[in-house]
Amino acid sequence: MIPGVLGLRKRLSKELGGGIKFVLPHAPKMKVTGNFGEVMPSWFDCYSFDIEGREEDEEGIADAADWLNDFVDLELETCPYLTPARIVIGGLSQGGAVTCRTIVETERTLGGAFLLSTYVPLRKKVPELKTALSSTIPIFWGHGTLDAQVSFALALRSAKQLSADLGIEFVQLGLVPLQPKDVKDDSPHHSTNHQGIKLRFMYYGTLGHWFCDEELQDLAVWLSAILGAKEEGRKGGVRVKVGRVKMLGEVGTTIKCRIR
Repeated sequence: MIPGVLGLRKRLSKELGGGIKFVLPHAPKMKVTGNFGEVMPSWFDCYSFDIEGREEDEEGIADAADWLNDFVDLELETCPYLTPARIVIGGLSQGGAVTCRTIVETERTLGGAFLLSTYVPLRKKVPELKTALSSTIPIFWGHGTLDAQVSFALALRSAKQLSADLGIEFVQLGLVPLQPKDVKDDSPHHSTNHQGIKLRFMYYGTLGHWFCDEELQDLAVWLSAILGAKEEGRKGGVRVKVGRVKMLGEVGTTIKCRIR
């Protein structure tokens, strides 16, 4: 496990309160072409680190998304009380790209998806890859203006295009903490015929290619709204009474979230 992502789990758990279970599986080890063939944890091959202009590992990205879908299937099979609407998937960096591909081709209405310091893989093919259900999933996208791996300009442009391709509303907010009132209507449970589904793009002025406390506080507020958790008046955050979360982490991790 990556120590930094474990730190994310601890900080996000603090914001969400008790009853949350985090699962952080390892990415498989493979030769990464862009890193001179070095064997390292990676969800798919990176032919170069020029994210905007490089050729992409289409097969590897599809396989990683299939793995995540299979993982969700297993959760649903082993937990009869659990429904797709109570599952939120998310990812950091390369894990965010896998999460993005998963929701574009989704065959079920998940509770939501969060994308941190990431990009849209195969972004020009989203219109042909998307399913009817991809427009039913609310999205939280957090990005730093100082990200040197996925530039802020590319992330903002990609997020706007993704929302347009999926037919969901794009909402940009940065440098101001997210409040429960801002996201009270974001959950598909509060929408009629999935109207009002949003991609919320949050940006952070001193953040690079990672995460920060302000971002995790915003994510906790969003998760609480998405999963229908009750607010408990905790200053600086929102608690969730009972639940679990899974999510895909950086180049070698996945965190995923569910609540019962």
